[in-house]
Amino acid sequence: MTRRCFTTALLGLPLVAAQDDPPPPVVAPPSPLENPTGPVWLESLLKAPGVRYDGNLVFSPRKALVNGERFAHAMSVDVKDDPLGPGQSCGMTIPLMGKFARFQAMVGRDDEETAAGTAFCYFEVYADNKLLFRSDAIRSSLHRVLTVGGENKRLRPQSVDVEVKGVRLLRLVVRYANDFKQQAVEQQIVKRASGCLWYDAKLIPAEGGGLDTERLKERDERIRTAARLAARTLRRQLQMLERSGPKVPVGILPIRDDFRVSPDDPLIRPQLAKVLFGGDPADGKAVGDPLPSEKAAELRETLRNFSPKSLRQIAFAAEQGRYAGAPYLVAGYIEDNKLFLVLLDTRPEEGLIVGNATGWLNPP
Repeated sequence: MTRRCFTTALLGLPLVAAQDDPPPPVVAPPSPLENPTGPVWLESLLKAPGVRYDGNLVFSPRKALVNGERFAHAMSVDVKDDPLGPGQSCGMTIPLMGKFARFQAMVGRDDEETAAGTAFCYFEVYADNKLLFRSDAIRSSLHRVLTVGGENKRLRPQSVDVEVKGVRLLRLVVRYANDFKQQAVEQQIVKRASGCLWYDAKLIPAEGGGLDTERLKERDERIRTAARLAARTLRRQLQMLERSGPKVPVGILPIRDDFRVSPDDPLIRPQLAKVLFGGDPADGKAVGDPLPSEKAAELRETLRNFSPKSLRQIAFAAEQGRYAGAPYLVAGYIEDNKLFLVLLDTRPEEGLIVGNATGWLNPP
């Protein structure tokens, strides 16, 4: 849920002119994704700008050993069982920005690492949230695991070769296979899948590549429609909270969307604010007034890694809004084809969720 951020509230701190010479600018190393002239190996993107990770453990580069053969290019990750869910997963999201034509890789298990967790796992490839590839359930060929139920299990690596032309974000996921029962043999560990490898994995540049702008525009319009419907519900909730009082400032946090690359992308902001603040004639007069936009930059930077599922971070964001004079904040995030909005009262010490609304990106 990259989901994304913008806000209309921030600390109103005075600026003080610096007396000393400014420090020299820090020049970031170029990203392998910027101007690719040849294949880009997956492990070279470990700390590249814009690459994000989610899940229980982070991918790590290594030289892999698979079925006794050494490979110089590999990324490894472990995933664990989750009895109450679909199994823990670990994801890596890469901003391709339409510059690449294909993603090619092998997926399998490392001979040396797998002993620490012998369970089966799945490998998945998503392009702009669309599933392109899902492997069979794979375990190491060195360690036997007894299974009950489930289909499409394999002991050998599997190849991946998918077209990513025009794709904005590529997401690689490793997921624990708990859709069937797994039983240990001797002293093995089957509550963990270790040494899950993407190896010989590379991105092939596209000639004259670019984004599929028509598809992006279509999705943006679906998001704006969902935001408009959800915001009307949220606006009614805000009216009930403030029906006897004056208009109040309302801070709008970014809509977080893993499909997006930049947390500052403002495509949704006008539509959401229009409904919340009464710009839509069908909604009547305004309930809240947005704070001056020129005060938003610092809070937006603070919220760059904002996670809607983290109540602690939401409370911190609410605290920033309180200091800026906004008693309410609206946070948004996109997940499972739906856009969720949350209304927070910033005045309690830890912040308080006082309203919520949902809008479908693709109505069922």
